Amino acid sequence: MENSQPGFLKVNLKRKIYQSLPENSREILKFLTGKETYIVGGCLRDHLLERPIKDIDILVIGSENGIDNYFLEKEFTRIMLSQKEPIVRYLKQGFTYDLTFCKNNNENKTILIDNLKHRDFTINSLAISLTEFNSQEVTLIDPTGGLSDLKAGRIRCFNPENIASDPLRLLRAFRLQCLLKFEIDTYTLEQIKANSSLIKRASFERIRDELSFIMGEESYATIKQLSDIGLLDMIFPEFSLGRGMYQGPYHDTDVATHSLHTLRELEKLLPTIDPNWFINDINQKMISGRKYIFLLKLSALLHDIGKPPCVSYQEGKVSFTGHDKVGGELVVKIALRLKLSKKESQILKKLIDNHLRVGCLTDLQLVSDKAKRRLIVSLGDDLGGALLLFLADALATRSDAKERYLTYLKFCQDLIKFKNNPPQLRKLLLNGNEIMSMFSLKPGRKVGYLTTILKKAQEEGVVKSKKQAKDYLIRYIKENNE
Repeated sequence: MENSQPGFLKVNLKRKIYQSLPENSREILKFLTGKETYIVGGCLRDHLLERPIKDIDILVIGSENGIDNYFLEKEFTRIMLSQKEPIVRYLKQGFTYDLTFCKNNNENKTILIDNLKHRDFTINSLAISLTEFNSQEVTLIDPTGGLSDLKAGRIRCFNPENIASDPLRLLRAFRLQCLLKFEIDTYTLEQIKANSSLIKRASFERIRDELSFIMGEESYATIKQLSDIGLLDMIFPEFSLGRGMYQGPYHDTDVATHSLHTLRELEKLLPTIDPNWFINDINQKMISGRKYIFLLKLSALLHDIGKPPCVSYQEGKVSFTGHDKVGGELVVKIALRLKLSKKESQILKKLIDNHLRVGCLTDLQLVSDKAKRRLIVSLGDDLGGALLLFLADALATRSDAKERYLTYLKFCQDLIKFKNNPPQLRKLLLNGNEIMSMFSLKPGRKVGYLTTILKKAQEEGVVKSKKQAKDYLIRYIKENNE
């Protein structure tokens, strides 16, 4: 490698760029080389790191000049990302081309360098001419020292104003940290902390997407950093209210720290849990295009947001009666703010609403089959997630919690066994003929419906004799105007 001039480096690539792209990309890139075009940003970064490439950023200096028609004729979907520059996204079969158009003048290199210097981080401020997409040796345009940072595993902003110009970059630094396993350099971290309040200017949809990515990976250390620099409090003011809030002798930490520790314990538990706890692989399960694991971790982080509104002090003792239900209502508002789907909102509410329920059952000396069935039915597909949240919450409560953990774990394991292999229900107390005779019914859907109602009542232990079964159905029909 040698410098031909400052910011321009001769680099020998291990693979030609087009070899990291889909098969049809060579033809597309060849068409674009007829313009003043450059490959920039994350695509180049990932190619140098030998990571898979899912999208390509191209800077076009000059007018659109037939490019739009070319992509549309090839049946790409077009999305206008910005009218100002403009920036256009072309999408097909899961691969994306993002094209930024800059006005042409007599100093095109100056336009390019200026564009690179205004990008978020130095490792995304690299470029090569598109004419070199088929070359092994290329001229890497690197005005901010991005290649050096790439080799050092460092995330660095070239100019603090670059962060302030797009507040989402405050979070994107941490997303890159999770993605690449890099470190954010000290100066950049200081700038993020100083500008943390600017995150309020970013759209919540974009914040949601960054958080979804961060929490879809191993995220405790990153979320802890977000907490330490104040960014987490700006995103979730409900979380910040738990800072410094005493929880009584059963806890070693305040509410906010306990919530962070619950996330930490959840991530430790995930690899150890039997897959039978879940209907599908929890790491692959998707809800509304986002990972289920994101919702589970978010519930761990926010499970006690109901405590500050519910705190009360009596005779020197602190209590948080009803904080689970209040937290469930608050998280629905957060889900609405983050533009999460109705299904995602329901899952978060269910997990937080019920995070004390399992613990209440474990405190009983004997848990009835009826109580087990009710818990299983009410939690549905989220039973495994709720049990994980309960265990993580317990482990994060006190330093001696591990002494009771094995008891809690056994209860959870037994509950899953009960769900997967429920005790066989003894014969129905009333058969179909008896039900038809009682209510003068003919064979049909209503008989089947009443049989199902009776079966559920038997499973829950509501009826235990023929007489109780008859009385129950008579009362049910009367109350429901059947």
